[in-house]
Amino acid sequence: MPHTSTLTRVSVRKGDETLLYFREEELTAYHYDGALALHNLGKVKAMEIVDMLHFPLADLQNLNCLTRHSFEDCDNIDNTVVLHSVQSLYLDDCHLTGKSLTMVLSIFPALTYFNLRMFGENHDIEEIVLQAPITCSLCHMSISSSKNLVLPVEDGGGLQELSSLQSLRISDCGRMFSRWCMVDAGARTSKPLPSSLRELSICRESSMQSMALLSNLTSLTHLTLLECEDLTVDGFDPLITLNLKELVVLNNCYENNYSCSIAADLLSEMTRTKVLSAGSLQLEALKVDNISGVLVPSICSLLAANLHKLIFKSDLQMESFDEEQEHALQLLTSLKQLYFADCPSLLSLPDGLHHISSLQKLHIYNCPKIGFLPKEGFPSSLRDLVLSECSVDLQDQLKKLETSNPDLFVHHMR
Repeated sequence: MPHTSTLTRVSVRKGDETLLYFREEELTAYHYDGALALHNLGKVKAMEIVDMLHFPLADLQNLNCLTRHSFEDCDNIDNTVVLHSVQSLYLDDCHLTGKSLTMVLSIFPALTYFNLRMFGENHDIEEIVLQAPITCSLCHMSISSSKNLVLPVEDGGGLQELSSLQSLRISDCGRMFSRWCMVDAGARTSKPLPSSLRELSICRESSMQSMALLSNLTSLTHLTLLECEDLTVDGFDPLITLNLKELVVLNNCYENNYSCSIAADLLSEMTRTKVLSAGSLQLEALKVDNISGVLVPSICSLLAANLHKLIFKSDLQMESFDEEQEHALQLLTSLKQLYFADCPSLLSLPDGLHHISSLQKLHIYNCPKIGFLPKEGFPSSLRDLVLSECSVDLQDQLKKLETSNPDLFVHHMR
């Protein structure tokens, strides 16, 4: 096919299978065999290569506009060149060793975003040590389903020296912190993650067993610890919460039958330290699986100044609110949004909701035993009331409430 600069879209198919797709600045190639004249694709900014044994990166050296590159199900990636223009790299189910992974990161020295996903667990492959080059300029990293990947304990290893790293997501890996479980993480001056992190999400990671691993992360603004069922509060440093804007700590008990998370223990530890005082926390959003663990006067006083959004999810045990818990909830004078989700034992909403004059949104999801509204109703500030998968009695009451309160938007979700 002769070259033309006016071509903006190409699709090559073999039966129902797409072999190549090109549209304006994006190119996707399946089973690439070297048939493309890549030097003519100087305007391509994003490229995806799928299912191939070997891809010669040397073919891309002249693509100076290429900033985003994806490899999916590829066995071998050429490491003989350096591509300075690529800023975002996605490796999806590629077959890499620790050495080859380090080399791949070295090929793209200008990377700011890196996404790694390696499906399945291969017991025949030795541990893959995640060792990022010190010169790496990564700002954002996401790692998921990489069962053999581990962080080294040695000083300066792994991600420790990535001073530019701002956000990190680790999900469904299983062995990421396994080497750190074998040492006294609290006694070590070095930690597995760089102190530059501002956003950290660790999901379903069984090797995450001690909060001591995170004790150097005092710049965090967002922290998510989701379904880390073996995690303990040991070594927790309340200083890491000082700059937090959002905190999520829960085990999805409703689906997986796990025990409650360490949310209550973390919050309790925060009230014991002299470093934190009422008004010092910047926390604006909190999502936990333990209602009674939050609704404690000392904890709510600590959260009161800035907490705008509170989500209770997957609390299997909470049934009703006692006087102390009602009082604690009313201390949250900045609260604008309140959620109750997947709380199958909850029989009622707090009676004192009408005292929270800042409340604007109330969401109730899958709480089938709540049968009636609070006797004193809701505060006049409430504007949105969302209901999903709740009792028929509660739905009937809400319909009457909607009729008598035209300023209140009541939404019934199915």
